[in-house]
Amino acid sequence: MDTQINVDPPSLPISVSFLNDMVRLANVVADLYQMDDCEVSITITDDKTIHELNRDYRHIDEPTDVLSFAFAESDQIAADGLPVILGQIVISYERAAAQAKRFGHSIERELLFLETHGLLHLLGYDHIYDDERVIMEQTQHDILQRFGL
Repeated sequence: MDTQINVDPPSLPISVSFLNDMVRLANVVADLYQMDDCEVSITITDDKTIHELNRDYRHIDEPTDVLSFAFAESDQIAADGLPVILGQIVISYERAAAQAKRFGHSIERELLFLETHGLLHLLGYDHIYDDERVIMEQTQHDILQRFGL
């Protein structure tokens, strides 16, 4: 999987080694789902930016922890010889930091969890109904365990 990661604003305290971990996690998911010829874009941003996106695209006027914009539902995602563009994931650094503190683990672990959550949404998983939620939560757990968390 080709994983592009952006940090915006660039002043967010994200190390290059952690960005490499995020790429490695995306590759774990790609191997699990046999999706080597795919692309995903991940942006780590602030509450202000994710709030605007959440308001504009989901009509929810507050920040959230992660948003996924799936391109795979479109007929325009693939052409012969080109990779499939799965979509874009946007993660709020500030929401991740608050949740990490609340759950008693590192910000890095929370960011990786949110990345996994976003990737599963791009793959068609959802958690609207209890049965879907259980499946998605177990899949997230399995992926993070396979990654080494």
